[in-house]
Amino acid sequence: MIASLLFMAKMYITNMNYITLELVVKNYVPEHIEKEMMFIRGHHANTENEYLEVFVLSYTPISDYDQEQFIANNGYPIELYLIDELGKVIVTPEEIGWWDEGEDSDSLTDISIRQINDVIQMYDGLVDVQVEDDGEIIIVEGKAIMSYFTEEYEEDFDETLDDGLEPWED
Repeated sequence: MIASLLFMAKMYITNMNYITLELVVKNYVPEHIEKEMMFIRGHHANTENEYLEVFVLSYTPISDYDQEQFIANNGYPIELYLIDELGKVIVTPEEIGWWDEGEDSDSLTDISIRQINDVIQMYDGLVDVQVEDDGEIIIVEGKAIMSYFTEEYEEDFDETLDDGLEPWED
């Protein structure tokens, strides 16, 4: 419901169509631990300053023992998914990739670990994804286009309703 309200609000306020989804991580069990795999670790557990951080492995553990030790210390690798408010997977790990910096840039870049961590830490996992007029996710070269969740849309939408204006409907 919230995502659909945010979607309607953004369509009303801008010409760009977005839907707000949640970035989630899921562990998987690989045959071997390899360089470039993503992992997640917690910092300052059980404190006010607790947070999660995604990191990319910068080397390949050499022996099976090293790999077992690494998993014991860091857990299994993760994959990123985007889900809707019902928990349905909307964007798969293979489709996560393009990042739109908004009005500051005309180009798309590969999503970075910093942007992933910002989404998790500062936006509670919420991310905006570009969609077609019919609500289908826009896929460019096999990847969805994402940007930071913008709460101002939700606030502007509430103000618009308070002014007696109705949102644009299909």
